[in-house]
Amino acid sequence: MMRNAGRSSGSDSLRLILAAALVLLSCGGPAAARPQEVEDLSGDIGKYQTILTLANQKLDDLELPEALAGFTEVIDAYKAGKLSSSTTMTRQLVGQSLEGRARTHANLGSNAQAEADFEALIRFDVTWPVDRTRTSPKIIALYDKVRSRIVGTLVITSEPAGALVTVNGEPLGRTPLFDKELTSGSYTVQVQAPGFDPISEVVDLAGGARVEKLLRLTPNARSILVATSPAGVKLSIDGQEKGVTFGVGGPQYAEWAAKLEIGPTDVSVPLLVEHLPPGAHMMKLEKECFEPQLFSITVAIDPNDIS
Repeated sequence: MMRNAGRSSGSDSLRLILAAALVLLSCGGPAAARPQEVEDLSGDIGKYQTILTLANQKLDDLELPEALAGFTEVIDAYKAGKLSSSTTMTRQLVGQSLEGRARTHANLGSNAQAEADFEALIRFDVTWPVDRTRTSPKIIALYDKVRSRIVGTLVITSEPAGALVTVNGEPLGRTPLFDKELTSGSYTVQVQAPGFDPISEVVDLAGGARVEKLLRLTPNARSILVATSPAGVKLSIDGQEKGVTFGVGGPQYAEWAAKLEIGPTDVSVPLLVEHLPPGAHMMKLEKECFEPQLFSITVAIDPNDIS
């Protein structure tokens, strides 16, 4: 039979539950994997790739009006929805066309129009790598001038770390995020992690500014670790199976094993049960040839505890 024991004493975070279970309250848990992006290959990519290639050749040959017309045709096709905005190939076509048209305007002496295209390029893709090897320093200086005027940086940290950050609904990464470049504007920043209430905040970012945000999440669930003696015990919480204990927990459980009058090698590896809401829960332990045990556990949440 699975042995029976009372509650442990002291401030150790590991607590003994009845016969078999060692329970350690903890927050959070493994992050959910991001869904794989599916490439949309719709649209007449080949046609506009040919137009872009020809426009680049015209620019190299300084046939500027023809180059301007080609770049504009690709940009207008994108604006008209003829090119799917979700594909990597489309982003390459549009980015190269905006950069090429800006360089063409600059070569024609139309600096205001060149700046407008550089701004459109940066707002289209703030990470776009302008080709500095084939562009004159004068045009690069024009691009850098526009970039310094409209790009700011965002720093986001959270407690706990590792929270998912979305900006206007788009995933940006996990905390801590340092010096993420964004074009100037107003953004809705959301930080979320399993076992915590999400936080949303509107951030106004000016060009050239650096905005730092520290967001502290409030826990709304806890996770527990359950170890049993013997191993191989099926664990259910509130009627839902959570897994089976296994292995040997090791010497760190010697103190609790002694309280149960068993050896430390008789304690299993703790089984993680994630994100239990606060309140009373019914835990059931079952193993063939042993009497099942059914008892209540209570999960309490300290809003100041984010560990």
